[in-house]
Amino acid sequence: MHALRIARGEIAASSSDLAHGDVAPLGAAPESPPAIDAGDAALLLRGARGEDVDRDELDTDQEFAAGTSPFIADSDGDGVPDGVELAAGTSPTNPDSDGDTIGDGAEDPDADGLANAAEAALGTDPSLADTDGDGLLDGADAQPRNAHLYLFRDHLGSVVVVARDGGGIVRRSRYSAYGSTDLLAGATPPA
Repeated sequence: MHALRIARGEIAASSSDLAHGDVAPLGAAPESPPAIDAGDAALLLRGARGEDVDRDELDTDQEFAAGTSPFIADSDGDGVPDGVELAAGTSPTNPDSDGDTIGDGAEDPDADGLANAAEAALGTDPSLADTDGDGLLDGADAQPRNAHLYLFRDHLGSVVVVARDGGGIVRRSRYSAYGSTDLLAGATPPA
């Protein structure tokens, strides 16, 4: 059996020493892996160069450079994909990058009401409080990636949704806590 290389550059003498499946025969070039036996074939899970195998916004080469797994989208298990962590300035290999005992996935550095893990799931920017620029914080926005839909709450607990098209308001819907629905055309959003 060939010695194996783990994504973080460590060497393992056998598959029993491995915790992850992100291994390839030691010294294997991506274009021409050496001949392998049946035991090695099950361990040869190397991603193609330049591909984002785990869909975490980092290709295989970037994963190796960052010391993350090209086969696990969230290498440190904090709920935030590796690529999002690098873009946000946190560590994809440390679940608590700043050491404050609050995991990176639970932090909300832009104070928009969404933790980093929720931002990653929604596809919003964890460094911008208002990803779509519509004037509403992502946490209060019904569509945080779409500037054409606004969500407001009035003093009675009703939810008001305002749809915009090219800057003009095309529909306003009010959903009351008491069950009535009110549709008003051409209305302006409350302040």
